[in-house]
Amino acid sequence: MTSVQHIAEQSIAFVRRAGLKVLDCKPGYAHCLIPLAGNENHMGSMYAGAQFTLADITGGVLALVSFDMQRFYPTLKDLKLEFLKPATSDLSLVYQLSETELGELQQSATANGKAKFLLQGELKDVQGSVVARASGEFQVRSR
Repeated sequence: MTSVQHIAEQSIAFVRRAGLKVLDCKPGYAHCLIPLAGNENHMGSMYAGAQFTLADITGGVLALVSFDMQRFYPTLKDLKLEFLKPATSDLSLVYQLSETELGELQQSATANGKAKFLLQGELKDVQGSVVARASGEFQVRSR
């Protein structure tokens, strides 16, 4: 397990209890999964808070793997979820930034001590159907 995976999966007790997993990550890219089991609501579908956690932590993973963790930490400024249909299986989410976007953000963070960026992605079930759309404003800040 990489240190980013460990931080993402283990450092926040709620996330650990939710069972979130980092499937893949590299600079400008993060792919995470949250299981349905243990995250069901009163209707048997996935609790909205678990879906929010997936959207939040995936952005944090992208930031952690894209910026120097010794110098910067990620934070969430704003997050909107558009729920399209009930989530009745595990969900995954991919966020990514182009090399150009990432380079500009890294320069901004170094020059200004912080950088904000928008991430958009689709929460997909195990069949690949989109159950929700996420749009979040994230930020990295100097330690």
